[in-house]
Amino acid sequence: PTFYPYHAVATHSCSGTLVESSAIPNAALKTSAVAAGEVHSCALSGDRVFCWGTNLGAQLGRPGAQVGELNPQEVVVDAALLSPLDGVTALASGGKHSCAIRQGLVYCWGTNDAGQLGVDAATVPQRAFAAAVPGLSNVVAIGVAERVSCAVRSDETVWCWGADLTSLPDGGAIVSTLAPTQIKGPGGAGVLTDVVAVAPGFRHVCARKTDGSVWCWGKNDRGQLGDGTMVDSPFPVKVTGLP
Repeated sequence: PTFYPYHAVATHSCSGTLVESSAIPNAALKTSAVAAGEVHSCALSGDRVFCWGTNLGAQLGRPGAQVGELNPQEVVVDAALLSPLDGVTALASGGKHSCAIRQGLVYCWGTNDAGQLGVDAATVPQRAFAAAVPGLSNVVAIGVAERVSCAVRSDETVWCWGADLTSLPDGGAIVSTLAPTQIKGPGGAGVLTDVVAVAPGFRHVCARKTDGSVWCWGKNDRGQLGDGTMVDSPFPVKVTGLP
């Protein structure tokens, strides 16, 4: 393995074999989900979230955490460390931020250089604790990537926010947005519906519908949209050739 220093922990090491994470304080409860960002990792243990790794962009969701933490840190919802992020049912991590579902709301923390936390990057360039994304409720699934976050609501519609030039399908009129923006349907007609899962990537996003079909939008210079072309699409196109 090749290790690239991210100015985090001076005494780092890199392993080519499986290693067990240091004990999560909530280890008596079952760890039900894990998520990996660019230089941090998170786990959902019981109904609480723990993160570890680099913290230069507040990725660990805990004020006062070191620049790099070798041990899991419990994510909180206030700067005074009084309240843990509990009641969590889903977790996702992107480049330098993470999000979780809590009582139908999306809570995000970490780097906010493009508004991926749902707040103005000019006033909140990063946030070291989790807070709810304004204007979004009844969320059942989430997905995040570098500079963009997405959610699926209980009505099976998709909403995204942040900035990714081509992952917000609106015909190119919007390149960034702080407010969750509803994803339009194929060709820009109506809205994308019947979705159960969403997965942002690097400058493109894919969604899975209830019928098992997959629809993607954004950059397609490497064929990542799966529609048999290499043509970018600001609106969802169906992935062809899946069973």
